[in-house]
Amino acid sequence: MPYQELEALLDSLARLLLDGRTASLMVLLMTAAVCDMRTHRIPNRLVLCGGLWGVVCTTLWPPVYHGTILFPLAGLAVGLLLFFPLYLLRAMGAGDVKLLAMVGTGVPLASHVLPGSDAAAKAVFAVKMALFAALLGFAYVHDFVLGPKVAAEIREGLPQVSRPRLVLVGWASFTLTVTIPILGVVLAEIV
Repeated sequence: MPYQELEALLDSLARLLLDGRTASLMVLLMTAAVCDMRTHRIPNRLVLCGGLWGVVCTTLWPPVYHGTILFPLAGLAVGLLLFFPLYLLRAMGAGDVKLLAMVGTGVPLASHVLPGSDAAAKAVFAVKMALFAALLGFAYVHDFVLGPKVAAEIREGLPQVSRPRLVLVGWASFTLTVTIPILGVVLAEIV
């Protein structure tokens, strides 16, 4: 029986990798990763071309999800709205935010928020957004409240009484970062 599960997993991965949309998105993301590692910048041309490619793929390449340009634009908006607060908190660069917005144009992410989605998809999206808001709150407390407090305690030679809270908030933030995507998939399967 375990071989059937492995075979199904490998079959799913092969279909995913052989899909032209997914393969082109992976090439774009790998190119962006190499550029980011070498120069610490993600070229705007790459993001723009990838965004246009996502719009074309999502609206013209079968299976067409909704057949309108609104679907990839909604994905773009979701990508921007999700990650722009992290840019404001200086947890992420502007190029990263633009890159993730580009990914939203070609990924069927926006079906959760488009009108006409079923209640289960909207519930999954609401849970993910609540957890994301909690993640932003933890990041703010970690970087702008407890972090400077611990730094001041170290500078002044005082006992580091704030460090355990800083570590706890950091672990909570890490846990949410790992949990949100996994929980989204689990909730989408359950609901």
